Amino acid sequence: MARILTASDRSALIRLASTLPAGSEERRAILKGLSNVVRAASVKLTPESLLEYLRESGDTVTVRDLNYGFPDFGGSSAIAAMLKRMVKDGKLVKTKREYALAPEHK
Repeated sequence: MARILTASDRSALIRLASTLPAGSEERRAILKGLSNVVRAASVKLTPESLLEYLRESGDTVTVRDLNYGFPDFGGSSAIAAMLKRMVKDGKLVKTKREYALAPEHK
């Protein structure tokens, strides 16, 4: 499964591009790449698909990342409710604002 481009990833790439000279090959490549990225909306967000992504990537996620990547899911409150259920079921652990796989699900 490909890595999901989060809102913070996209912002970081845009900030990087803004530091490069206008018209430079590097800046054009970054901006063209961002315009070709398919947001995660083409993938259905389910607890199982989220667990699979976290297992393969080793990443953590936030409600904001998922809300950006899955705008049709039902908004931040629906995503937060799903994540809260997954923490309660022992599938995820929460640290501050980030969610990661529980050790027994790695």
